Amino acid sequence: MMMMGKNLKIVITGGVLTPAMAVIAALQKKSGWEIYYLGRQHALEGEQVPSAESKVIPQMGVKFMALEAGRLQRRFTRHTLPSLLRIPVGFFQSLVILLRIKPQIICSFGGYVSVPVVVAGWLLRIPIFTHEQTVVFGLASKINVFFADKIGVSFPQSLSHFPLKKAVLTGNPIRKEIFQVKKPSQF
Repeated sequence: MMMMGKNLKIVITGGVLTPAMAVIAALQKKSGWEIYYLGRQHALEGEQVPSAESKVIPQMGVKFMALEAGRLQRRFTRHTLPSLLRIPVGFFQSLVILLRIKPQIICSFGGYVSVPVVVAGWLLRIPIFTHEQTVVFGLASKINVFFADKIGVSFPQSLSHFPLKKAVLTGNPIRKEIFQVKKPSQF
């Protein structure tokens, strides 16, 4: 229930940008939502190339906040140890940001950057919705569903992988631009 004169705050996080953008666009059509996006600043570890979300999300009028989240890697590289050290950093950053924002809900779209936000949100007893867009789930999604209150899935066959009381078939959020066909330019 929305309180009179006060916006509801939502934190969106994760590495799957396209469905997150669709949800953001839908929320922006409704009044009363203050939207924050917690994501990664750089596209690849050890690189300085900006991530897609760090460029696109602010253009949508949403406050983007970068996390120094680390991830578990499947093989040992020169980035493995620094990445492991960033796991607690990302968690504590998430905890501080969530305490400051005080969102009413967290919406996760998978990826390693979402895990510290989801775990911190769970500790703070913030309701968590996580969305799984694929049939094969990654490690981050497997962790997030443990802490989530509700799990949205894109495919009916995914429902059997989650507790029935938590899982709901939502389909995949799609941006309206997908349906706008432009004529090819003349050469």
